[in-house]
Amino acid sequence: MVFLLVVNPATALAVETALVKLAAKKLSAEVRIDASQPRAELLASIRGIACTARRLLVWLDGAEFEDVDSMADLLRQCYETLSEAAGSQGLSIEDACVLPNFHTGSVPVCHLRGPRFKHVVLGGTFDRLHGGHKVLLTVAASLATVGLALGVSGAPLLVEKKGGAALEPWGQRAQAAVEFLAMVRPDLPVHIRELLDPFGPALLPEMEVLVVSAETSAGGQSVNQRRCELGLAPLQVFIAPLVLEAGGAGAKVSSTRSRNEAACAAAVGDCWDAVASELDAPPDVAARWAGVLRALASSGAGASHQQAALGDVARQLRSCGAGYGEAALIENGLAQCIAIALPGLKAAADVHTAVQAADGTPLSEYGSALLALLTTDLRLPPNVQRLTAALLSELLSEQESQESLPALPRARL
Repeated sequence: MVFLLVVNPATALAVETALVKLAAKKLSAEVRIDASQPRAELLASIRGIACTARRLLVWLDGAEFEDVDSMADLLRQCYETLSEAAGSQGLSIEDACVLPNFHTGSVPVCHLRGPRFKHVVLGGTFDRLHGGHKVLLTVAASLATVGLALGVSGAPLLVEKKGGAALEPWGQRAQAAVEFLAMVRPDLPVHIRELLDPFGPALLPEMEVLVVSAETSAGGQSVNQRRCELGLAPLQVFIAPLVLEAGGAGAKVSSTRSRNEAACAAAVGDCWDAVASELDAPPDVAARWAGVLRALASSGAGASHQQAALGDVARQLRSCGAGYGEAALIENGLAQCIAIALPGLKAAADVHTAVQAADGTPLSEYGSALLALLTTDLRLPPNVQRLTAALLSELLSEQESQESLPALPRARL
């Protein structure tokens, strides 16, 4: 495949529009939603804020929940709606928290009917908190009146866990869960313990309720069987619903996906920093492109495209100049950053024109448009531009044949 820097005007316009929109997203935003309105209108409000920032804190004000199940179902719908709405615009949300407002204050608070309990317990790994974790934690915090016991999986429970070596350290996972609970219920004492076995604080005599997810509901049976053996009263088990990925495929949100996206974004960021340093790029230009490339690399379209080869890609990106000589570091780094960003860029650009979605525009055309913009912003010399285009062409040719990201090609100087 010959890669020429000739850009289709329609593709160029779609790419530029998508990048402007992505760059315009605020880093974070805090939003209040009237949760007393009908469900359809509430979710329309949620949909309307999905593309405003990369990190969202959403407060639900004035809701009247019949029971904890109705609250959990609304939270599930909110997280799924945010993800779906952002994805429909070719964008992604780095982090979102949807919280029922149980605090006293000037805004209408939420009220939860149904039974409440003095002591509630839950446990989990809680690696890179996602919507599913947050629904689970919110349910547990909402049910407790005196205290919440939180077990966070320690090393003995992670030996056979898939991807265990890539998990965040115990302290980091525990802190994230505790900080989230403090937002939901700042008045509620939380007692945290490292889980060294499947039971942990669930065997404490004072516990009344165990909160589990639909995926781990069998664990509730095991806990109650063990409590029965110890002569303790069984726990009432509340099951929090799973939060599904955008796209309707039925897959639940997972920490594995979050780890992949974070690793890909970090690797692209490291590689881009090396390239920008070699080019002596202006700080504002380097920072703007760093944010854009990281966001595209970690977007749903980009991350799912790369999962099979993500580990190798991350290692290559972090040493993108190794083995190629200093003269090729810039070109190799640029080519690899662009290649990883392209699936996410295509998803974002296709939103802005019906032509791209209909005619199956190849990734190479989006690559040409992106390289043209980088060339202008970074004032790339013609020889750097040509070699980057050649390397990108080779990357995309191998990518098409392997359906995963290939090894970084050696520069032909």
